[in-house]
Amino acid sequence: MNPRANIGALILLIAVSIGHGQSQDCWIDPRCTSLPFSTVSPLATLGDGRLLRIEGNAIRTSKDDGKTWSPPQKIYEGPAPGIPCESCVLVRTQVGTLVLVYMDMSTYKWAWDAAKGEAAADVRLDVWSIRSRDDGKTWTDRQKLLDGYCGALIDMIQTKSGRIVVPIQRLLRDRTRHATRPYVSADEGKTWRCGNVLDLGGYGDHDGAMEATLAWATFAAR
Repeated sequence: MNPRANIGALILLIAVSIGHGQSQDCWIDPRCTSLPFSTVSPLATLGDGRLLRIEGNAIRTSKDDGKTWSPPQKIYEGPAPGIPCESCVLVRTQVGTLVLVYMDMSTYKWAWDAAKGEAAADVRLDVWSIRSRDDGKTWTDRQKLLDGYCGALIDMIQTKSGRIVVPIQRLLRDRTRHATRPYVSADEGKTWRCGNVLDLGGYGDHDGAMEATLAWATFAAR
């Protein structure tokens, strides 16, 4: 008999929207109140219990569970490209490193040629990463991960082994469609490796493998 083993598997989940033609009422617990934000962006809990929120190219922190927030503190002070924005994903690792992966909206350009049925030759929306080892006081190792067009960033996780994984959407030119490629860092976001292109086929400006998220699953096997 073979010994039992735990096999960890990263499962890439492509978001699928299913409509039933009916609207459903949304119930909100009366204990919940709205946060004073006009946009949605990721949160992290810092080592001292404070909340940290990304606000464009800045962070804000809260000592009172989101009731009040500190003035914004810049993440990156230099020129474009590579400017952080709220279109991002964030993790605080097991050892306390903040890793931010974001789309650089300063490079954004999108146009669809309906006559040719393809994206324009110069469409662009690059993806970058940056990290902080002191709870957002300073940020280092800013680098470009994707030189091309990314439609959306949805999720980023750290596995039990410590690897950071983020699925990054990219535009494919042969029969224009979107695909997804996982990027992995084994050193707290200092360097990255990219995995295979996950291509579901399709054709069109909103077709293919897009807006992916991640889940960590553990299977028992003999």
